[in-house]
This record gives sequence, structure tokens and C-alpha cells, in this order.
Amino acid sequence: MSFIISLFVEMYGVPLTVFFLSSYFGGVPTTYWKGHLLGIPGFIVGSVILAFGVYLIISGWRKIFAAKGELVGTGAYGLVRHPQYLGFILLTLGWLIHWPTIITAIIWPILTISYYRLARKEESYLRSKFGDEYGSYTKKVPMFLPKIMWRSSP
Repeated sequence: MSFIISLFVEMYGVPLTVFFLSSYFGGVPTTYWKGHLLGIPGFIVGSVILAFGVYLIISGWRKIFAAKGELVGTGAYGLVRHPQYLGFILLTLGWLIHWPTIITAIIWPILTISYYRLARKEESYLRSKFGDEYGSYTKKVPMFLPKIMWRSSP
């Protein structure tokens, strides 16, 4: 959580403060959209990705909380094994697209690798706790990227 807060402050707090102060002192942009590096399209794309990330975090948490220690394989967990981690990755990617900075462009891949490594450790624990049940779940459900099923026409 502290990483997300510091990332949020760096991405929005510092640039937004500079933005408002510069417009107050007669500096660069006077509207939000002129100050946004990618303009309205970047704002829209970033916001959609961010919102989907938040949805995955919340829906994943609800399933885990309701399961009370049992293995979850439905809902978002039926599409990917780590929807909450994917949600955090997408949330921060949405921020990066919405308000890109050099620091976040460097930090985002580190965050992504960190969540991947954390997911691997978690999978070791889940294999020891649920055994073959978790093994068959991992064969059906991918780690982070959902499988795309193509239907062939008769």
C-alpha cells in the first residue's frame, strides 16, 4: 500500500502541483488537457485500464474473503490465477499512460516483476496447501493473461 501511495504522490501530487503553480505564475498550460502529455486519448485509455484494474482488485478480494480459506476458481479467478496482482499492475499502468513521468516509466516494470515474483511464491504456498486440486487449477487457468477462446464456425 505504501508503494501505491508513493507512486500516486509522485505521479499526480508533484506534477499536478507544478502544473497548478506554473499556470498561477503565468507559466505553461492553463487547462488540464494542454498539460497532459498524451491529451484526451491518453486520459481515456489510461482511465479505462485503471478502472479495469480496480475492478479486478475488488472482485478478487470479494471472492477470497467469501471463500474463508478455500481454493477459489470462479469469477475473476476462473480467468486468471492472480486477478488482484494483475489489477494492481493494470491500475499502475493506467496511471502511467494517464500521467507519464520518467520515474514511473522506470518503476512500473520493477513493480510488474515484483508482483510476478510474489505470485510465484504464493503459488508454492498454495501447492503445499491444496495439493493436486491447485495443480489441476493451474493447468486450466493461466497466471496473468487470460486465454482467448476462438470459436470456429461450422
